[in-house]
Amino acid sequence: EGYYYFLIAPLSNRVSAIEVLVKSTPLLLTGASVAVAFAAGYWNIGAEGQLYAGAIAATWVGLSL
Repeated sequence: EGYYYFLIAPLSNRVSAIEVLVKSTPLLLTGASVAVAFAAGYWNIGAEGQLYAGAIAATWVGLSL
């Protein structure tokens, strides 16, 4: 029953599935950016800061328009 509520229920209807995608996209993109740095042989420890800087910049641009 716990697995159902954790894995199946969030994808049970369209609204919930879209909400999962909306909330997971920043984490997936941050993980992809770290993966690119690791593949290039660099150690990137600034992913969380980059996520926050991007959020601040996007908010500023959105409010300026």
